[in-house]
Amino acid sequence: MRGVAVACVFVTACFSITLAAEPSSPDIGPRGVVPAQPRGFVKRYLVTEMRSVLLSDNAMTSIRITNLSGKVSCSYIVEYYLTAGGAPVCSVTSANVPDFGTAFQCSRTPINMTAAFSCGDICNPQLTGHAGKALIYSSQRAGCEKMAVNAVIVTTSTDDTVATSARTPKIVNLQSSVPANIGD
Repeated sequence: MRGVAVACVFVTACFSITLAAEPSSPDIGPRGVVPAQPRGFVKRYLVTEMRSVLLSDNAMTSIRITNLSGKVSCSYIVEYYLTAGGAPVCSVTSANVPDFGTAFQCSRTPINMTAAFSCGDICNPQLTGHAGKALIYSSQRAGCEKMAVNAVIVTTSTDDTVATSARTPKIVNLQSSVPANIGD
């Protein structure tokens, strides 16, 4: 099972607690509140589910962003939102070198980082009892729209050494003329 955990964690994102939700869309929070877009960045993808828990049933979300621009260095922002919407509860920024440079972003630090998980950039504050969604932005510069995004939600043992389950949430391309789930 550890082999599966490593592969899955390096591929995506995770979340765990269910909260009551108000109707909202990927772009608009409750009551029509539109989250402000970070200056110099473009909203690219929506990860439809995130979970991050540090209890007896641990979970974390890991998002991997790969730069496919060729020769352009790009920066990325992942904003984590609660199910009910509103302002982001965490924002993580990372930079990526060209030619398939990859950034790993996690919703919290794994308890045992060396065992099965690796995270480059971690939410601050760490998300330890949250569920919701994530928005992914990239630099506005030409070429930075070329990116691959994977997310996985991993439920782990209490010491984060063993993945007990993993699932991949839907990822919606918000730059498409007709946004759709990847893989559908």
